[in-house]
Amino acid sequence: MGGEASAHDSNTRKSIESMPADARAYLSAHNVEAAIKEAINRVLASRPADPIRAIAEMLNPDLPPLDGYAAKLGAYHQPVSTSSAVAQRWFDRGWVWLAGFHREEAAFCFSSAIVADADCAMGHWGLALAHGPDYNFSAQSGYFAVAAQPEGYPSLNVAVKAIQTALALLDGGKPCTARERALIEALATRYEYPPLDTTPQLQERYMAAMAQVADAYPRDADVQAIYAEACMCLAPWDLYTKNAGVATPNWYSADKKLKPIGLRAKDAIDRGLGACLEHVWLCHLKIHLNEMGPVSAFDWRAAEVVRRGDATGAGHLVHMPTHLDIQVGNYEQAMRCNVLGYKADLALLARSPERFSIYTGYLVHNLEFCVWAAMYAGNQATAREAAAEIDKLFTEARLRSHPMLATFFEAYAAVPLMVLVRFGCWEEVLAMPLPTDPSLYVTKTLFSHFARGLAHAIRFGDRKHHNVDLTQMAAIAERVLEGELLYRAAEISARQIASLLEDRANGYSDDDLKQAGYSARVFLGARVPLEEARLAGFDEAELRAAGYFGVNHSEAAEEPSFEDAFGALEGGIGLFDALPYDEPHGWLMSVRQTLGALLTEQGLYDRALKVYEEDLQLFPDNPWALAGMRNCLRSRVGAGAVSRGATSNPRLAAVEEKLRNALKTADVPIEGDVDLSTAENLKVRHHLKSDESVRAALHAWWAAVKANGLLTEDAAEPVLRREGYEIIFLRFHKLLLDTWNYDEAKATVAEDWIEDLGDSERSGGMPQEVFFASLFELADLWTPIIDAAVYAEFLRRLLASCFEAGGKLCSLDSVTFDPALTSDKSERKSRKSKSRRAKRHAQAVERQKAATRIQAHGRRKFGARKVEKRRKAAKLITARARAGIQGRRLLRLLSDAEVPLLPLNKAGEVALTTTPVPTTARAGSSNIARPRASILIGRSVEASSFTAISAVFTAISAVERALE
Repeated sequence: MGGEASAHDSNTRKSIESMPADARAYLSAHNVEAAIKEAINRVLASRPADPIRAIAEMLNPDLPPLDGYAAKLGAYHQPVSTSSAVAQRWFDRGWVWLAGFHREEAAFCFSSAIVADADCAMGHWGLALAHGPDYNFSAQSGYFAVAAQPEGYPSLNVAVKAIQTALALLDGGKPCTARERALIEALATRYEYPPLDTTPQLQERYMAAMAQVADAYPRDADVQAIYAEACMCLAPWDLYTKNAGVATPNWYSADKKLKPIGLRAKDAIDRGLGACLEHVWLCHLKIHLNEMGPVSAFDWRAAEVVRRGDATGAGHLVHMPTHLDIQVGNYEQAMRCNVLGYKADLALLARSPERFSIYTGYLVHNLEFCVWAAMYAGNQATAREAAAEIDKLFTEARLRSHPMLATFFEAYAAVPLMVLVRFGCWEEVLAMPLPTDPSLYVTKTLFSHFARGLAHAIRFGDRKHHNVDLTQMAAIAERVLEGELLYRAAEISARQIASLLEDRANGYSDDDLKQAGYSARVFLGARVPLEEARLAGFDEAELRAAGYFGVNHSEAAEEPSFEDAFGALEGGIGLFDALPYDEPHGWLMSVRQTLGALLTEQGLYDRALKVYEEDLQLFPDNPWALAGMRNCLRSRVGAGAVSRGATSNPRLAAVEEKLRNALKTADVPIEGDVDLSTAENLKVRHHLKSDESVRAALHAWWAAVKANGLLTEDAAEPVLRREGYEIIFLRFHKLLLDTWNYDEAKATVAEDWIEDLGDSERSGGMPQEVFFASLFELADLWTPIIDAAVYAEFLRRLLASCFEAGGKLCSLDSVTFDPALTSDKSERKSRKSKSRRAKRHAQAVERQKAATRIQAHGRRKFGARKVEKRRKAAKLITARARAGIQGRRLLRLLSDAEVPLLPLNKAGEVALTTTPVPTTARAGSSNIARPRASILIGRSVEASSFTAISAVFTAISAVERALE
C-alpha cells in the first residue's frame, strides 16, 4: 500500500509540474497540492480494489458505477483470494450489506462474485453467511422456520450447499489464506439441511468455532465483527440482566449489567474497534449493544461513525444511530435520519423489489420509527407524512400477495390511526371507513374501534357508540389472543398463557401456579377470573398493575369516581412498563401523559408532577410532559407570581427553558394549549397588560399611526379615526389569513370597529387604551402562550410587517400573508401546518358576530348571546363544579366561571383526555385547536396490549359516568 501511495504522489507531482506557472502559483499559495495529496492518500489507505476509480468517486460522489450497480456503499475493501477484479468488487459490496443487515442483497452480491469467479471460496462463504441468522432475524424471531425452504431467501439448503462448495475448493487446492480457511471451516459448523429440532443449537457450536478464529486474529476488525454477531445472535435483545428499578428510556435501571454472552460480544467489539475505529459493522453492533444498556455508557463516537459513514445507500445503517438519539430526547435527529434511511431503502426497492422479502421490515421500521419520534416531538406533519408512506407500502393487494406479508406487516396499517389519536383528529378518525375485510386487517380493525371509541367519548361525549366500539374491540382482541400471533411479544405471552392453561387443566391449583412463577399478567391473559386470581394470593396492587381492573370493568366499583379512572390508568402504566423491549415500543404513546393530564385537570398537581417526572425519564425532553410539568409548577407557584416574574422557583424556570427548546421541533401549539377562561390564567393575562415590554410595543403602535396621520388630535385627547382603524385592520387580515377577500374583510373590520369601540367612542374616534385592547386581543389569538415576551415580540413583528423601515405605512397591495406571525418563534414549523391554523382563524372570522372578544376586564363576552342567560348558566355550573359534578352540556354555555373546569374541545364539550396542557378555545379566539388525547396505542398485539387498551377505555368510561 505504501508503494502505491508513493507512486501516486509521484504522478500527482508530475501533473502539477506540467501546469502553467500561474496555476502552479495559485496551488502553492492556497496549499492545494498538500490537500490533494492528503485526500488521495486517505482514499488509498482504505485499500480500494480499484484505486483510480476510488479517487474518481472521491472527486465526484455522483459518478455512476461501471457496472450499473447504483447503491452508494462507500470505499470499503477486504481483499480476498480471487484473480477477478469484478468478483472482488461484488464481494466488497456483499460485505457492506452484511454490515447493514440487508442480507438478501448481500446474497445477491456474493452470488454475482461467484459468477465472476466460481473458484473464489470466500464468495461461497459470503453466500452461506448471508443466508444465515443475524441479530435481527435469529432463532427467536422465527429464522429456522422460514429458512427450512429448499430455495429462495433465506434458505438453509442454499447455505449448506454454498459452504460445502467453499470447503471443496479448499480441499481442491484453490488459492486461500489461512484466515479465509479458518472462517470457512468455522461457518461449516453452523448449518445442516434439512433442519432438525436441534439445528438451532448449532449456533452455539458456531460461536465457539468463531471464538477460536477471533483469538487467532485479535487485530482483525472484520473477524471480530463476525464473532461478536455470532455471540449476539444467541441472545437477541437479552444481553443484560434486568433490574426492577426506576424506569429509564429503555425500561431498565441504570446499574444493569451485561450477561456473560453480552460481555463476550462487548469484548469482541472493543477489540475490533481498537484495531479500526471506523469499522462500520462493529459500530453498528455497538449501537445494538448500547440500545438496551445504560444511557451513560452509550458510545456516541461509534454512532457518529455509522451516521457519517460513506455507505449512504444502506438505509438501515443511516437509521441505526437513532436508536440512541431517541433515548436522549433528540427527536429531531431521529426524524431526520429515519427519513434519509427510508429514502435510501426506497431507491433500492425501486431497483430490486424482488430482493425485499425480509428487508421490507427494515423499510417500514424506518417509517414507524420516524412516526414514533415525531409523535413524541409534537410534529404532526412529519408523523402524518411517514404514516402515509406506510399506507403506500402495504396496500391490500400487496398484503394478499403472500401469507407472510399479512402476518408480519398488517399491523403497521394501524399506525396512521395512532397518529390521528395522538393529535386529536377526531373528525378524521370517524370519517375513516372501517376495513372491509377484518380477517385480513385484524390489527387495523382493532385500532379502528379503539380510535373511534375515543373519538365518540372525547369529541362528542357519546357513550353509546363508545361502548359499541369497546365491545367490538374486545371481541377482536379475544380472537387474536386465541390464535393469531403477530409479533414476538405476542408469542412470548401466548406461550406463557398456553402453559398456564395446560397446568390448570392438569389439576394444579391457582395458588400452586402462582408459586411456580406465573404472573398476574399471565393469569389475566388466560382469562382466570378476578376472584380466583385473588385466591391465588395476588394482592390488589399486583392485580391492578396486571390490568385486571382495566379488562374486567364490570368488577369496578358500582359508583365510579375519578380515582377509578386514575387506578385504571395506573394499571395501564404497569402493562406499558412490562412490554418486551422493542424500538419503537409496542405502544407508541405514553400512558403517563394521559394520567398526568387527568390528574392536572382535577388539581392534583403533586401526583401529576410525579407522573410527568417518570415520563421524562422514559422519554427525555418530550414537550407533552414538559408542558404538563410547567402547568403543575405554575399552579403551585401561583398565577400572579408567574405573570410578574416574581418567583424564585428555579425548577419552573428550568422546565420552561427545556420546553422552549423542545417546541422548536413541534408544529402543533403544545405550549399554547392554555384555557384563558380559568381564573388563574385571567389573572396572568391581566398582569401582562401592565408589563413594560408589552406597553412599549403598544405605544410603538400608537406612535406609528400618529406619524402616518391616522389620529384626530384636535380633541381633548388624540383618538384613532375609523378610517385609520380600517386601514390598519385590513392589513392585519392580509398578514394573518392565507385566504383574502377584500369585501369580506372590510365588512368584518366594520363589525370589529363597532364591537371593539363599544361605549368608548370619544370625539368620533377610538381612544388609545381601547386601541391597545384590540391589539392585545390579537396577541391573545395568535400567540401560543400567555407570556409577556411572546406578546411583545408578536406586536413588534406585526408593526414591522405593516410599516416600512422609515415608518411609512405599507400599501395594502404590498402586504401578504405571513405564516411566521401565526405560530410561535420556531422557524422550523411547516408552512402546511401554519396554513391550517390560519384557515381555522379565517373560518372563525366569519363567525365573529357570535365569537368571543376580550375587553379590559379580561372576561369573555358573547356578542350574540344574552348576558342574563350566561350569568344564570355560570351560577349553576359554579355550584355544580363546587359539588364535584362537571355538567357537559352546561359547560358549553360557560366561559367565565370562577372555578377551574375540565378543558373544553372545539364544540365546547368536555375534553376528557387531553394533552398535559389542556387544549380549548382561547378567550375571544378563533384559534381553536382540537384536543389531543394522550391515550397510548401501539402495534404490538399481545395480552398486555389489549388489557392496556381496555384499561384506557375503562378510565374514559369511569370519567364519563362521574360526569353524568
